[in-house]
Amino acid sequence: MQAHATNRWATPSQWEDHRSTISRLYRRNTLSELMHTMQEEYGFYATSRMYKLRIHAWGLRKNLTFKEAKGLLTQMI
Repeated sequence: MQAHATNRWATPSQWEDHRSTISRLYRRNTLSELMHTMQEEYGFYATSRMYKLRIHAWGLRKNLTFKEAKGLLTQMI
């Protein structure tokens, strides 16, 4: 995937500017849906590898670990 000639890849400051939006969309969408939304609605261009590296650096996850899920269930009882 290449950015269009008139567009540039996302800069570190743009990543931070869109951090909350990316975090919200990541939890509710697939990576390709997230990438498409960010490109179409925000003019934000990044490769899937860029997203994966940033998501990992931010510590974002979609699923709970077994230990976390067990702890939540224990609290509910």
